[in-house]
Amino acid sequence: MQDKTAVEVGADGVAIVTINNPPFNLLSVDVMLSLKENIEGALSRDDVKAIVITGTKGKFSAGFDVTAFGGRQGKKTKRELGFMSIQFVTDTLEAARKPLVAAIEGPAFGGGLEIALACHARISTSSAQLGLTELQYGILPGLGGTQRLPRLVGLPKALEMILMSKRVDGREAQIISLVDAIAPADKLLGVAHQWALDILERRKPWVISL
Repeated sequence: MQDKTAVEVGADGVAIVTINNPPFNLLSVDVMLSLKENIEGALSRDDVKAIVITGTKGKFSAGFDVTAFGGRQGKKTKRELGFMSIQFVTDTLEAARKPLVAAIEGPAFGGGLEIALACHARISTSSAQLGLTELQYGILPGLGGTQRLPRLVGLPKALEMILMSKRVDGREAQIISLVDAIAPADKLLGVAHQWALDILERRKPWVISL
């Protein structure tokens, strides 16, 4: 079976963790568990100094695979959402003692954006689309986005984005402080990579947990 996430560590100690569930890198149970495993693995490695999270084929993540939330019958298994807290990935990110930077291209919706919100910094392309779009499917944001988004963009803008499922592009996201910097697609990983190193070396703002 195809790996749902992949990790590659550069010579400078920056690990690139890539969500690999095309075409939209939806967050299924297997993707979430694989992402947690690879992030925890990278965090535990002595040769990894910082981590960049991105998505394959020019798409960060369009959010949860909503089929994981309905139509299930019978006994639940450990690989089903609902059996466990779905915050186990963002809890891992928030507790990280190494810099985490999200490199966002294409959609970052719902749980995809919530993963990015749990990182220490977010870099996106100008055409990226970001939003907490869960309510249009009758689902509440479940990975802490309702707490993290207002801290970055302020309560009025956060309410607009959450209650109206409003999406913003990368340019607007930078204006409202949802993302920290804009980069062209061909330089996105490089810029995110440098931000991770700059946070590590205290040249960029960082959170107290570091």
